[in-house]
Amino acid sequence: MRSQQFGMPTDPPQTRRSYLRSVISGSLVGIGGCSGNLTENETVADSPPTENASDEHNTPTEEPQVVRLSPVDDPRELRSTGLTAIYPTDLIGWLQDVTSHDRTVRKRVSTGQEMPNPPLRVLGRVRFVEPPDAPYLDDADSITGYYELDVEAGPYYEMHLNAEPATPPSDAVVTPVADLDTEHREFVIAAIEDDTEGSRVASDTALARWVRESFVDTYYRYEGETYRGYEVQRTDAGSASTEAWYTLSASPSREYDDATYLLSPGLVDTVRAELDAVGLRERADGIVVEDPSESLVAFADQMAMLVTHITIFRIRVETR
Repeated sequence: MRSQQFGMPTDPPQTRRSYLRSVISGSLVGIGGCSGNLTENETVADSPPTENASDEHNTPTEEPQVVRLSPVDDPRELRSTGLTAIYPTDLIGWLQDVTSHDRTVRKRVSTGQEMPNPPLRVLGRVRFVEPPDAPYLDDADSITGYYELDVEAGPYYEMHLNAEPATPPSDAVVTPVADLDTEHREFVIAAIEDDTEGSRVASDTALARWVRESFVDTYYRYEGETYRGYEVQRTDAGSASTEAWYTLSASPSREYDDATYLLSPGLVDTVRAELDAVGLRERADGIVVEDPSESLVAFADQMAMLVTHITIFRIRVETR
């Protein structure tokens, strides 16, 4: 059941107000169905319209509208934007799972793009919000509140690792292979001895995480020789992988600064159908939706960004 109206939090410290004022008065002011100024209670109050504003907002426009989605190159822009929507229904479900249960979720998903690199991994502290009376939201249960997300994600493929003799810099740390635990020691020896079976690992495993963090470009000493670990260039089969993997967990947060605002719950089927029709699920290029519905226009007008499994889109309404 939806338990929280979209409004300003009463618990965050005063230092957040300047940011939240700009968010609400900018991309989110339309959510409440009105425009105006923030009161002392941090709600949107009606303000006397100016002569120009009256003409602008009360005169119907005959100009046709389109919804434009433009890809964002740097996923870190998610951290400094207005309200962001999560588009994939499976990803919404995984977030609902980890925010309502103390568990880690591991998933794979087909994306339609080769070597996908899901952008949600950049997020840390988030606030899930539900705009009241929004015509584009479905009736599913929503997430509300502040959370610390821990998201790892990347393309799913079989990694092939190797190690080569190397002369490390004078300040490099060289780890004796004998000091490693059994699993990691056997893996490093397999890479040194060019054991192709023993030095392969699926990219979504705990061992793969260790490989990325502690083997690649790291120096090891074995039988009097120093080696540097590296990943062998991906094969055509690996480069053609369209699967992405996720590892997600979340915990409630008592910190409020620098939170990214995420929309909850998901979109109604009619709005989702319009976006599906232009191939949003599998596209990473610019998209224009012609003749959008009123609900899609309302959604685009109130969002700053939209996240899929493969990219981030900046979304806005334009006149043709």
